[in-house]
Amino acid sequence: MVAAVSSVVPSNRHGLAVLDSLMYSTVFPFTVSVGGFSGDSWYLGYSARIACLTIFLSSINLSIPAACHLATLISFPDNRLYFAMMLYLATFEAISETAQTSFNFEEVSLISYGIIHIMLYVSEAPVDQLIHHEIFLPALTFGILLGIAPAVPVLHKIRKSSDTARLALLSCAIVVLSIILLVRPWLVTTLQEDPVIWAVRYMTSSTGYELRLAIVLWWLLVLAFGILVPVKFFTASSDNEDDGESLNKRRKFFHGIVVLLFLPALNIDVHHRDILSDMQSHFTSIAMSLATSLFLLAEVIRHYSVPPLGNRLGDFFSIFTDERDTRGPLVVSHIFLLVGCAVPVWMTLYGSEHPTNALPIEGFSGVLCLGCGDAMVWNSLKTLITGEYNR
Repeated sequence: MVAAVSSVVPSNRHGLAVLDSLMYSTVFPFTVSVGGFSGDSWYLGYSARIACLTIFLSSINLSIPAACHLATLISFPDNRLYFAMMLYLATFEAISETAQTSFNFEEVSLISYGIIHIMLYVSEAPVDQLIHHEIFLPALTFGILLGIAPAVPVLHKIRKSSDTARLALLSCAIVVLSIILLVRPWLVTTLQEDPVIWAVRYMTSSTGYELRLAIVLWWLLVLAFGILVPVKFFTASSDNEDDGESLNKRRKFFHGIVVLLFLPALNIDVHHRDILSDMQSHFTSIAMSLATSLFLLAEVIRHYSVPPLGNRLGDFFSIFTDERDTRGPLVVSHIFLLVGCAVPVWMTLYGSEHPTNALPIEGFSGVLCLGCGDAMVWNSLKTLITGEYNR
């Protein structure tokens, strides 16, 4: 809400920027603290210091080097706190440089804080106490980025090279090798078995695998419906002819599809937890982590035009993009929609003491708010349903 006001009232930009930072950087960290650190005074102190640091970054346009000096002062003499704050600033700077204008300040702050929170929890929690959905969230989301990072110099050359196929194969080989060398060993240590074998057994023979396969089949059917319908029926010869109405329909239709995708699956996870609790994992949470990693990979392929899928993905995404996705080099709306639905699930389950697979009502908030609430904002929703009503 505050961010929306900021965009409408530029004359008071500075004051609202401070308020933005207060809202995003204090409420969010203390909300996240319920996951794994709820009774840890060190973590609460860390959250407060991160909030102060972010406010300085926003309100007085503090540079990263100056912020490092400030972090040194406010973290003294706790080396653990100093490391965490340096990690936050490094992540903040890396995301800012990579995303450029695709993310605003508050989004960079939120993403950085979420990353550091998960890294702190995973690094400090005993390996034998990590549940599988807690393991796969960082392994899949951060792991794919860790695998892509060494391939970036090669990816940069693809657009300017005449031998794009060779560079594409080389970049794929680097990504695969990086994941095998950097991510797989940690997964083997935490899972205490090969992750591929675990995944195959989880989906084909462990208790409740029939329900998991049924959920996957449901997702495939809904996705096919969700892709074909807006492309087929919510199109116009030119979006300018209907003032962008067909684009609005396509985008809002996807918000409704989110409800069909995740609400049944989350309900099954909760109401059949006696069946699906085998190996202590929340299936929808793991699936959301996997989907996020695939979305990130798809965006890298699109951004660098990696053959043979890069241009095709670019053409497909262009059907759904608006000014929000054209302000920077990245197309992020679909990723934000998925992550917005997933974060309440992750935050509710991560480091919590809830029974295995139990999901309190707040875990459904992302799906309900983004899926139902945002779709209902569409001022011509009833036009789609009745063909008569237009506000």
